[in-house]
Amino acid sequence: MKDGKDIKKGPGNPEAKRWPGGADIELLSAIFDSAMDGIFVIGMDGRYREVNPAGCMMFGYSREELMISDTSLLLFPEDAPGAFEEIRNNDGVFHPSYRMRRKDGSEVWVGMTIKTVQAGGEVLKLAVKRDVTERKKYLDGIRTSKEQLEEKVRRRTAELKTVNRSLEMQISKRVRTEELLHTILKATSSVAGEEFLRTLVRHLAVALEFKYALVAEYIGGMKARTLAFWAKGRFADNFEYALEGTPCESVAQGELCVYPSRVQGAFPRDRYLVRMEAESYVGVPLVGSDGKALGLLVAIDDKPLAVEHDARALMRLFALRAALELERKRSEDERKKSIEMLNIISDHSGAAILIKDSEGRHIFVNKSFEDLFRRKKEEILGLRDHDLFPALTAAVFRANDIKALEAGRPVEFEEEVLNPDGRLLTFLSVKFPVPGLPGAICGISTDITERKKIEEALRRSEERLKEAQAIAHIGSWDWDIPGNRLHWSDEIFRIFGLDAAEFEATYDAFLSFVHPDDRDEVQIAVKEALEHGKPYEIRHRVLRPDGTERIVTERAEVVRDPGGKPVRMYGTVQDVTEHKRLEAEMLRAQKLDSIGVLAGGIAHDFNNLLLGILGNVSIAKNLVKQADRVAGVLDEIEKAALRTKSLTRQLLTFSRGGEPVREPASMEQIVRDSAPLVLRGSEVACEYSFPDGLWPVEVDQGQMAQAVSNIVLNALQAMPDGGRLRVSASNIEVDEQAHLPLKPGKYIKTTFRDYGTGIPVKLLPKLFDPFFTTRKKASGLGLSVTYSIIKKHNGHIGVDSEVGEGSSFHVYLPASAGKPADAASDDTVARGAGRVLVMDDEELIRDVSGEMLKLLGYEAVFAVSGGEAIELFIKARDEGRPFDAVILDLTIPGGLGGKETMQKLKEIDPGVRAIVSSGYSKDPIMADYRKFGFSAVMAKPYRVAEFSRVVRKVVSDGGNEQGGNG
Repeated sequence: MKDGKDIKKGPGNPEAKRWPGGADIELLSAIFDSAMDGIFVIGMDGRYREVNPAGCMMFGYSREELMISDTSLLLFPEDAPGAFEEIRNNDGVFHPSYRMRRKDGSEVWVGMTIKTVQAGGEVLKLAVKRDVTERKKYLDGIRTSKEQLEEKVRRRTAELKTVNRSLEMQISKRVRTEELLHTILKATSSVAGEEFLRTLVRHLAVALEFKYALVAEYIGGMKARTLAFWAKGRFADNFEYALEGTPCESVAQGELCVYPSRVQGAFPRDRYLVRMEAESYVGVPLVGSDGKALGLLVAIDDKPLAVEHDARALMRLFALRAALELERKRSEDERKKSIEMLNIISDHSGAAILIKDSEGRHIFVNKSFEDLFRRKKEEILGLRDHDLFPALTAAVFRANDIKALEAGRPVEFEEEVLNPDGRLLTFLSVKFPVPGLPGAICGISTDITERKKIEEALRRSEERLKEAQAIAHIGSWDWDIPGNRLHWSDEIFRIFGLDAAEFEATYDAFLSFVHPDDRDEVQIAVKEALEHGKPYEIRHRVLRPDGTERIVTERAEVVRDPGGKPVRMYGTVQDVTEHKRLEAEMLRAQKLDSIGVLAGGIAHDFNNLLLGILGNVSIAKNLVKQADRVAGVLDEIEKAALRTKSLTRQLLTFSRGGEPVREPASMEQIVRDSAPLVLRGSEVACEYSFPDGLWPVEVDQGQMAQAVSNIVLNALQAMPDGGRLRVSASNIEVDEQAHLPLKPGKYIKTTFRDYGTGIPVKLLPKLFDPFFTTRKKASGLGLSVTYSIIKKHNGHIGVDSEVGEGSSFHVYLPASAGKPADAASDDTVARGAGRVLVMDDEELIRDVSGEMLKLLGYEAVFAVSGGEAIELFIKARDEGRPFDAVILDLTIPGGLGGKETMQKLKEIDPGVRAIVSSGYSKDPIMADYRKFGFSAVMAKPYRVAEFSRVVRKVVSDGGNEQGGNG
C-alpha cells in the first residue's frame, strides 16, 4: 500500500499468510519501501503510478522523475514500442526480460514478473523488476561453456574412433558426473534454507571429490560467516573468518578463483588452509538478482585439481542455485525482521489494532488493544465482538465492519465503548478489507475522547463568541485575497440585513452595500492597508436591502506571505448606530448645559428684580384697598410680572441648576390638567388613553406640567387648521436590550401623537436644540426646556415623525413607589408676630422682605452677609431677644452663603429655625433643604401670600413649607 493505493495479492499466493495472526505483510507499507526488488505500478497509458525506492535506485532516477514519465524512459527507443505492447496485451502473469537503460545511459538487463491487477477502479500492471545483468553474463558463460563442451564432446566423440580406451573412461566419468548432478538437483529440490545449503555443499564435495566444501555469506567489514560446512565426510560447525589475505578475498571482489595446486604457498597467512592441509582451491562469488554480492561457494582439497575446466563449470552451476537460495533466505530474514519491526511499531503506535476473519473472530490484536481492555492476547483471539462487548456496542462494530467490507476501501467511523473502569471512550476507527484474506477486516482505532471534549469546548466557545458578537453588535470577517473569498460571521449578516444562505460574500459584494458617499473612503483605506500593511479603522454607513441605514466601525489587519504579498485580510465590523445616536444625545445635553449656565445666571438676577416688582405690587395692593383704579393698575402690573416669572421659570428649568423638587404624582392628572389649558379656544381635540393601574411618577409637578404644556403646544402649532391629539400611557420595564439611554428599571411611557404637518428627517437631530424653531413668533425654547426637564428627572424623550403624517413624542419617566398627594393652594395672607432675621446681599430684596414682614406683623432685622447675620444672631440671643426665624439667601458673592451660615447657626443654636431662599436653584439644597438643617424653602420671586404662609409656619412649629416657584 502506498499513498492510498492498495495492490492486492492473488488468492493463490503462497506468501499470503506468513506472519502471526494470519495478516498479510502487504498490509504494511514498509515492505513496499524496503523490498530489494524494484516494484513499479504502471497504468494502461504507460505512465508510472507508483515506484518503490529499490526501483528508483536500480535506474538512478528519483521517484518524482519517474512519476511524471512513462515506460519509454527506461527502454531503448528501438525496444520501447514492442515491449510496452507486449506488457499491455498480456493479461496473465508472465516473466519477460528486457534490455533497459539507466539515467546515466548505461545498459542493464532486467528480469520481470508482471501481473494485471485492479486498484481504485483502474486496471494496472504490477511489475517486479530485478537486475539480472550479471546472471545473464553467467548464463551466457554457461551457455558458451556448454556449447564449447558440446563441441569438445563432438570432437572427442570423433576422436573416440581413433584414440585409446582412456578416452572412453573419461566419457564414462563425465556420465557419472552428470548423474551426480541430477541426483544433487533431485536431493535439493525438496528442501530449503540451512538444510538445502548443507545438502548442496555435501554433494559439491562428492562431485569434485574434494574433502572440504562450504557456503558463506558476507557480514560486512571484509568478513564472512559460513552457513554450511562439509569437512572430511561430515558437517562441521559454522564459523566466521576474515577475508583479507585469503583466496576468498579475490572471490569477494567478484572473481571465480581456481588454484589447482600450492594454494597454501600463495596465501601463507591463511590459517584455515594450513589446518586443512590445502593444496587446491576453487571459489565462486554468489550474486543476487540485483547484482549485489551475497556470499561465496568454496571447495578445498588436499590434492591437486585434476580437471580445472570441469571444476569451473560445476562450481558455476552449484553457485547459481546457491545464490538463489541465499537470496531467498536473505529476503526471508529481512521479511522476518520487518515483521518484528512492524510488530514493535504496532505495539507502540498508541492505536488499538485488530484483525477479524470473515466470521468476525479476532485473529490479531496489538498490545494497545490488550492494554485498553486489560485482557491478554490469548484471551481475545478467537472471540467475536459480542463475546467482548455489550450487545448494542457489538452490533454497531459489526455493522461498521460490513460497511467497510462493502466499500472495499478504508472507511472512517466514530465508535464508542466502555473501558473496564466504566468510562465511555470515543475512538476514530479506520476499517478496511485485508488483502488476501476474503471477508477479513482490519481496524485501527485511535482514542479521541479528549479531542472530542476539546472540540465540544471549542464549539461552545464559538457559540459564546457568536452570542457575544450579537450582544456587542460586533461581527468578524476573513478575506482570502487571491481567491476573493470573504467569510462573514452571522452577526455581520445581521448588521447588513442579509441572509447568509442567499448571499455570496465577496469584496465587490461587500462594497455594493457600503453607502455610495462612503464607498471611495472605504476603498482608499483598503488599498492603503494592502500596499503598506498597516491596520486601519474606519467608520462608514451601510445601506441594507430594505433601505434602512446603519453606521458601522470597521477595523482590519493584513497578513502577507514570506514574499511580502498580501494574501489575507481579517477584521471586525461593529454596529455603532445606537452608540452614535446616544453620542448625539450626549452632545445635545452638553450643548444645553453650556447654554443653561448662561440662562441660570440671567434667571437668578431676573428673579431678584421680579421679587422687587412682585413684592412691592403685593404690598401696594394690600395698602391701597380703597383706590380701585390704582388697584386695577397694580393688578395688571402683577399679571405682567407673573408672566415674566413664568418665562424665568422656563429659563431656570432649562438651566442645569434648576433641580426639580420631586414628589410622587399622577402622570395622567398632570396631562389632564395641563393639556386643556393649552388647547382652550383651538380646533384641536385631545383624546386620552390611560390604563388602570398606571404607576405614579417621581416628578416636580410644576416642571412636568410645563414640559407637557410645551409638547401639547408643539402639536397645536403643527395643526393650525385643527385636528386630533392623542395622548396615551403605559407601564414598561426597560432592560439593556431596549437600546434606550436609560438605566434598567420601571418606567411610565407617555406618547403624544399628533396628525399635523410632521417634521423632516434632517431636522429631527436639531429638534431639542435651544432657540431652534421652524415657526415664526416662536422662541425656540419650548422643546429644549422640555428636554431639559425630562433629563433632570432621569428620563428620556424621543420623537418619530413623517412629513404629512404627523409626529409622536415618547416621554419615559421613572416610576415611583410612593402615592400621589392631592395638591392644594391657598392665596390667603397669613399674619403673625415675632422677630425675623433676613440675610440677603441685594438691598432691593431686603427692602421688599422688610415691608412684607412689617405688613404681616413681624419685626425685621437685616444682614448683608453671613458674617453679619451670625453676629446679629448671637447678639439677639445674648440680649434675651432671640429671633423666631431666619431667612437666608443661598448665594452671597464673596461671603458666607446660606449653607455655610446655617452650619454656623446650628453650632450656636441647634434649635434655630431657618428658611432657605434663592432665585437660582442650582444647588441641591433647594430640593433637599431638610438635609442641610433648614425648616422651609422659598424660591424667588414670591408674593405676600406665599411668603406669609411659609414664615408663619416656621415661626409657629418649625416649618416643612415650600413657597415661591421652587
